[in-house]
Amino acid sequence: MPWARHVSSPPTELLRAIISSYVQRERVPSALAPPHGAETGPAAPRAGAGLLAVLLYYDGRRALLQALKDTLTARDGVCWSTNAREDIVKYVTRYVDQLIRDGLLGGVLDSLRGFTLGGQLDLLQQHRALPPRGHHTKLVRSIEGTRKLLAGVVFAASAQRGLERDTHTCND
Repeated sequence: MPWARHVSSPPTELLRAIISSYVQRERVPSALAPPHGAETGPAAPRAGAGLLAVLLYYDGRRALLQALKDTLTARDGVCWSTNAREDIVKYVTRYVDQLIRDGLLGGVLDSLRGFTLGGQLDLLQQHRALPPRGHHTKLVRSIEGTRKLLAGVVFAASAQRGLERDTHTCND
């Protein structure tokens, strides 16, 4: 699967694109720009589009990792079982085994090494995209939760079926 080979690189590039778009939008003359927070509607009247994009990026990444972890625990193995039909479990098992053969766990381990709280906050600070104090705690919790899920993905795979000896390397 092509997705498995790119676990660690596209999220950083996506974040840079979001930040770049945000910075470019902020450079629009204020007479032409919508009022701060106008794009977000009444649900979040004080949050600008850039802030929401950054928070949604991290929340989205965390949600994808949770889905991946759940998928790993749904495959046939020794630690977890599911009430799904046997043919669905076999299908999920084949799919997950193929992802693992394509280097998923190596990519997750690479992401775990590179995706640090300090690194993400530095990246956001470099691009002037750190959220204000009120949202900073939510961002930090989201980044820390993402790191825990990255580790949880590796744990779920290893507990369910064990790991190959060369899992620490990413198969490009």
